[in-house]
Amino acid sequence: FFFNDRGNEGIYTRSLQDALPSSGGERKRTNIGVELISDPKVLLLDEPTSGLDSVTAAKICGVVRDLARDKNRTVIYTIHQPTADCVEQFDDLMLMCQGEVVYHGTMEASLDYFAKVGYKCPDNYTPTDYYMILLQDPDIGVKLIEAWSQHLSEGNHSAHNSALSPQSAGAERETSAIESYLSSHERG
Repeated sequence: FFFNDRGNEGIYTRSLQDALPSSGGERKRTNIGVELISDPKVLLLDEPTSGLDSVTAAKICGVVRDLARDKNRTVIYTIHQPTADCVEQFDDLMLMCQGEVVYHGTMEASLDYFAKVGYKCPDNYTPTDYYMILLQDPDIGVKLIEAWSQHLSEGNHSAHNSALSPQSAGAERETSAIESYLSSHERG
């Protein structure tokens, strides 16, 4: 409630925009918080670090990691141009190229895997930067897709990638559930 300089009274309303968090990091954390209101067991986040500086992005990754570990939730999110600090906090890493999986496992195991298929990470690169360079090259992408398929066909499965195997019991069910979820959100 207010009086203006002419003595007229009125109701002061704050615009919704004024009430919203002002920084990118605050907005990202607020969006994650809104998703958590319903206490989901699986949390899907689309690029929660996009547009943030590296320090804020690492903080977001830390919050998401702690949430997954402390609250026993599965958190799945897409991330583009991840910093090394963010990727270090992942329990599970899936790299995709041209819509296909080219690696699924731990960050630590990724270094050995990529070296084994002919793409050893140079000393002057962080693994994440190097992987992004590889994934953006269409010719290398095809080779990585073929190498991963070969890797799985040789029986190289772990808890991280067993669901990706055609022989995996329930893999079809898991794929169907994911496709169902994605199609329902495309309509909404």
